[in-house]
Amino acid sequence: MMKFAVHILTTYLAVISVLCFWGEQFFWGVAFAVGAALQFLYIISIMDRLPFTMWVLQGAVKMVWGLPEVMRVACTFMLVMLLWLALWSFGAAGVVASSMGDGGRWLLLVVSWQNKALSLSVSSIEIKKCCYLYAVYFGRVQFSNTVHVIVSGMVFLVLLHGGREAASMPSKPLMKSLRYAMTTFGSICYGSLFTAAIWTLRWKIRGFRSKIGNNECLLCCVDFLFYLVETLVRFFNKYAYVQVILLSFYW
Repeated sequence: MMKFAVHILTTYLAVISVLCFWGEQFFWGVAFAVGAALQFLYIISIMDRLPFTMWVLQGAVKMVWGLPEVMRVACTFMLVMLLWLALWSFGAAGVVASSMGDGGRWLLLVVSWQNKALSLSVSSIEIKKCCYLYAVYFGRVQFSNTVHVIVSGMVFLVLLHGGREAASMPSKPLMKSLRYAMTTFGSICYGSLFTAAIWTLRWKIRGFRSKIGNNECLLCCVDFLFYLVETLVRFFNKYAYVQVILLSFYW
């Protein structure tokens, strides 16, 4: 079952490649064939590591499920995030809708591509939308990163003291982890700024894709590049936040 699951993407790319050749799309057929070959080689190189990875993940999930405080923190922040999204969806969206009008156009941007001019009228309303959306994304990322830091601190305490029921375990591990998370709250906010900015840029790119027909492939490539940058930033943030919460216990 595990081998079948990891080969799904390779099979999918191979099937798409065959369909592209069938439709006489030779460039895309070769591209998907190369992608399928690279994916297959990658799977072969990491196949022997998958059982150990599954064992580690199962142990981590079992340990987290044994910490009721973690579930309470996750549910609490999930509720806070829903309230945050509802506030901006019904509050800020209503303010933007009520202020929309025909005026306020103050910038004209002309983009040339393949000898064709594309005029994009950018209004102050659009800038307000970007600011509002950035605030929504910033809050969402910040809540997620805060939960990540708190849970990392809880897990570290359990591993450090040898178990949840150990005599040296603090009486209120959740409050201790929360206190250390608040001392590093500035780092959490700083890391959230970049992810929220990338999400906002990707939202604008997707908006341009709905208005542009000939250059949609180019915007898809740009969107994919932003996705790669976002993945790297989020991975770095998670690693950095774990290091921050671990070092906080020794300050």
